[in-house]
Amino acid sequence: MSFAEGLLDGTGPIGACKNEPVFMWSLPMTVGNNFTLYIEQIYSYGNKTLAPIAERLSKKYNINPPLDPNLVPFLYYYCGFYVLQFNRTDTWCGLLSDDDLIVGRYFWDLRNYYQYSYGNPLNEQLGCAYVTQFVNSVEDYLNGKSRMVADLKFGHLFTEHIVLTTLGVFKPEYPLTADLTLEQMKSLKYIEQKALYWSSTIYFEIYTAPGKDTLLRLVLNFEPYIIPGCDEYCEWSSEGDELVYGPKFQSVTTPDPCDNYDFKETTDEQRGYILDMIAPTFRKILKKEISHFEYANLRKIPNREICQLCDSCETTIFSGYWMCCVCGKELCLSCYDEWDVGKKSKTITCSFRRPHNKEQMVPIYHYNKDIIQRILNETEQRMIENGDSMDIDEFSDSELPDDLPILEPPQMPEGNISGTQPNTELESQTVITDFESASHIEFQQESQQESHKESQEVSRQEYQQESHKESQE
Repeated sequence: MSFAEGLLDGTGPIGACKNEPVFMWSLPMTVGNNFTLYIEQIYSYGNKTLAPIAERLSKKYNINPPLDPNLVPFLYYYCGFYVLQFNRTDTWCGLLSDDDLIVGRYFWDLRNYYQYSYGNPLNEQLGCAYVTQFVNSVEDYLNGKSRMVADLKFGHLFTEHIVLTTLGVFKPEYPLTADLTLEQMKSLKYIEQKALYWSSTIYFEIYTAPGKDTLLRLVLNFEPYIIPGCDEYCEWSSEGDELVYGPKFQSVTTPDPCDNYDFKETTDEQRGYILDMIAPTFRKILKKEISHFEYANLRKIPNREICQLCDSCETTIFSGYWMCCVCGKELCLSCYDEWDVGKKSKTITCSFRRPHNKEQMVPIYHYNKDIIQRILNETEQRMIENGDSMDIDEFSDSELPDDLPILEPPQMPEGNISGTQPNTELESQTVITDFESASHIEFQQESQQESHKESQEVSRQEYQQESHKESQE
């Protein structure tokens, strides 16, 4: 703040000194110590590499209790401080050998790699907020919407790490792990002491000239640095969609690639039959999709080989949905509308068990509005032709009562002992129209079964009597 006060004194409209207002803005913190892989790497490095140094120093200087291995990197840190401030190497630096200094330095490189850089993929997105704000401020200046010619920001070392990681610069040739050899540690190019040291600076310079393209150059510690995909100067393009904080998908104005949709051939008769069967329910879904376009301005072309499901209710997502810009969880339109932030449910669980909020959900859609509207018009036309009611909203959300009677088909007799076939004429001609007729048929069946049992009993008794007479004779 004091730097801005001295730099901008007399250039603005405020106060007797004509100060220029300075906007204070904070970059979100990174994942910190919640990253399991980072904790594992630091723990392993301390036990395997730092422990021998701590043991040697404890014996040499009779340190009791023994020196904690995790304090060895701080000896290197204090060594650097005394060299920088007092130009002295006979204090903390005298405790460590040249190799010990490399090992102590690598601890901080390892920490920065996992906490603020490429060791965690999330860090590649954390700088999006700053980059988006920077791009929009340049666009406003180029389009005459702003008179700001310098956007100054001050931060700690980790903020610079995050911004450069988002831009894809300073990426090491191989992942930094606890088991790197001493030679590999020495060969690292992008380390804190060489690239992002105390009081380091980052400049994004914009070059404009009448009739020529606007150019961008990254200058790091007063030396030009090449952004991946560019020469020393990058061409600044104003074409395309406005940058937003969130995911980047297919342009809203770009037509669909023809090869992205591999629909199976269906006849008009088949399409008409399917639409007739689902028209009332499908119409309600389409009307909700139309309302979603009031919020959604990001489009993602669907992958026809993947069935996209809602992460809450697991129903198929048709076109519109909401996606968390942090963890990527996807919610269908119904789950988002029914989501009560004050109640606990799986809908509100984000990464690291943090609660969701609706502000971090990004509205997205698959199919353009004109396509959804065309299908809706066709659906309503089919309903009119079939005489279906268009006013289905009043009962479409209601549930059926639980006490509805269940009708089971009557069980016809399977046959009799004499080998005659069941009476199929009755089965084919009888139509159950109400519960009374159903009960009547059931009563008839029971009567027939009783009569059949009685006739079987009479036949059995007559057979026994005949057999008894024959035995007596």
